[in-house]
Amino acid sequence: MALIALGFLSASCATAHPVPTERLGASQAAVRAATEVGAENSPQASLYLRLAQEELEQGKQLVAAGENEKAAVAFRRSSADAELALALARDSTAQQEAKAATEALNSVKNAK
Repeated sequence: MALIALGFLSASCATAHPVPTERLGASQAAVRAATEVGAENSPQASLYLRLAQEELEQGKQLVAAGENEKAAVAFRRSSADAELALALARDSTAQQEAKAATEALNSVKNAK
């Protein structure tokens, strides 16, 4: 009986998931990158940045609760949303720069 209990206990320990430190770091880096390019200044990008920040915090809470597998999923979602926020912020910046360049070109044309 003791051997069965010991076997069950060791089997349950073998399935424990380690703390997803790499995913945590990747998520933090992605959120930081989106913040640095000004994702909070674009309506669409700010939505995904906020989601990424919330999912990052949720992942940290799950790690604290010992739910490492669920935390890894939250960190993956956070990274994906932060990367989307980064892309949307860059797109918004590019569109603004293109609009400014077009306006400058039009004003040069009209001045002639």
